[in-house]
Amino acid sequence: MKCGGTCGAITGGLMVLGALGVSSPGAVGAFQRTIRDNHNGMTNCADLLRDNALKGGEKKAHCDSMIMESIRLIDELTGKDK
Repeated sequence: MKCGGTCGAITGGLMVLGALGVSSPGAVGAFQRTIRDNHNGMTNCADLLRDNALKGGEKKAHCDSMIMESIRLIDELTGKDK
């Protein structure tokens, strides 16, 4: 948190997948790829926040959106979105 490394929402999402027993490289890779694809290849907090600020976005709204995106993606990957 607040170190500029990998986004906490992404890291947290990977931890939740692991806690749910999802360990297949395909599912984990799909999570990471989708997040990267949705954010122009960026996964580092500092890069994501800088890009968001350049677009005029607010930090809290951006972080909340990243968390919700991770939750939705986890639900998709685990079939809980149905």
